[in-house]
Amino acid sequence: MEYLAGEGRSIFLEALEALKICGESDHLLREVNPHFSSEGIEEEILESKSTATDISSEIDRGIILNLLTRQNFVAIDHILSQSLHGNLLLDSNLISAIVHANCRNRRSTSALMAFDYCIKTRQILDKPAYTSLLGLSVRSGSYQKVLEIVEEMVRANICLGTYLVSLLIYKLGCSGFPAFAEKLFYLYSTDQNTATCTALISAYLQAGEVDKGLNVYSRMRRQGIPASAGTFVKSWHNLSCTSSDQLIQFDICNCLKFGE
Repeated sequence: MEYLAGEGRSIFLEALEALKICGESDHLLREVNPHFSSEGIEEEILESKSTATDISSEIDRGIILNLLTRQNFVAIDHILSQSLHGNLLLDSNLISAIVHANCRNRRSTSALMAFDYCIKTRQILDKPAYTSLLGLSVRSGSYQKVLEIVEEMVRANICLGTYLVSLLIYKLGCSGFPAFAEKLFYLYSTDQNTATCTALISAYLQAGEVDKGLNVYSRMRRQGIPASAGTFVKSWHNLSCTSSDQLIQFDICNCLKFGE
């Protein structure tokens, strides 16, 4: 019986659709099938709502693209602010475009508001948008935000690459945030190599945390990660600013042999 009821409902909906296409009234069909009629109405309402939502979304998208072209950032900020506290849904490509435009114009607050919107709606930006945000955050000294952006990139399986990871680790250490540098190093566990280890050693030594720096070097040797001339030069330079005892702890001979 359930099967027959399902078949009947399916035929009823097909008949409704056929009448709609032909422009004919469906009053008689609904009158003789009252048990299916309410279901058909519900489906129509849902379809109508979906269509209205799609149209509204396209209109919003068109408005924002026009505002981006005109560089009307104040209006875009207003829309973003409403989106954060409302039901307006912007797609990831549009948010990436907003991030790029704000970063180009050094509008860090607005760019980060777009980033926060992506976190809230669980959307993923394109890689250039993330790297633009990183550059803007480093220049403005927002190092906590740097870490948040990298964490989002890791969650999205977006690789920064050895060069950028090393650069960020070193920059965080030089800016007095060795804990952030350490966390970033371990976020990219598959990218632990000579360059990133050297950057972490330098980050620790720059912050005066010599023991931690020496521990990283010792671990490099144990794990067979070769040291480079840069490892030696950076470590020697930073250790020479500390006590001679700590300088002696650094195995110069092994470092000169590049970890052999």
